[in-house]
Amino acid sequence: YKHPGEFKVRLVYDGSRQPESTYGETFAPTVQPESIRLFHLYCVEHGYDIGQYDVPQAFLQAEAEGDIFFYPPPGCADFPGQIFKCIRNLYGGKSAARLYYLRFVEFLTSLGFEADTMDPCFFRRREPSGLFTLLICHVDDSRIGAPPAMLEGLYQALFAEFQVTVAD
Repeated sequence: YKHPGEFKVRLVYDGSRQPESTYGETFAPTVQPESIRLFHLYCVEHGYDIGQYDVPQAFLQAEAEGDIFFYPPPGCADFPGQIFKCIRNLYGGKSAARLYYLRFVEFLTSLGFEADTMDPCFFRRREPSGLFTLLICHVDDSRIGAPPAMLEGLYQALFAEFQVTVAD
């Protein structure tokens, strides 16, 4: 159950059985505690609003790195004797988190953000006012600190690309 009365099903494959030929590097960074503190300090100092967003089914956003085949899950009688080939990553894959992170960074770069040299999950974009719009990400969750009008525009861009939801 995700929420009372709501079911949630996720197809996950066993990455421990995934052969090394189907993936490269597996490391995906997460935001450092110091960056989280700096983010909040900067936002409070400049009176920014903070938006918190979640990317639903984040790992499905990136293409699979190699050829990954798997058997249909039990109870899926529509495909007897067949196997599936992943086009997108699934949860459980060795490199799923990294490939999603790279896809997310590529999109942020297209919006003018650049990653910090000390923390690859702390992003900033210099605005015409001379101040920065900040973004921190932890796997599929992100926070953006910006003036309200700019925050809405960034939310719209993220929604168009990843169908983000506003996190509670």
